[in-house]
Amino acid sequence: MATEDPYRVGVLVSSGIGGLELWEKQHMRLLESPSKVSPFFIPMMIVNVASGDVAIRWGMKGPNYSIVSACASSAHAIGEAFELIKRGDADVMIAGGAQHEGTLHTQ
Repeated sequence: MATEDPYRVGVLVSSGIGGLELWEKQHMRLLESPSKVSPFFIPMMIVNVASGDVAIRWGMKGPNYSIVSACASSAHAIGEAFELIKRGDADVMIAGGAQHEGTLHTQ
């Protein structure tokens, strides 16, 4: 990243589905008492938390989002990253997929 313009480097990490264990745990908390549901529940469930985490960790400030399309999510992320570079929206893209576990990393 030392030689790259951070606004021209993006991240596109996708996942088909995930966070189901987290969903179940928070649902059980909701049934016990609504005040026990984590305020981070939604940020931990959204798929694009992986892209955001990578971008924050490495200082990438270009295009950043995720694609959810079942088993093809990773392939779609790579294809869309190619299109972003081809269109001139980014010079470098980190792209791929991950199994989403509902973790949230903060700095």
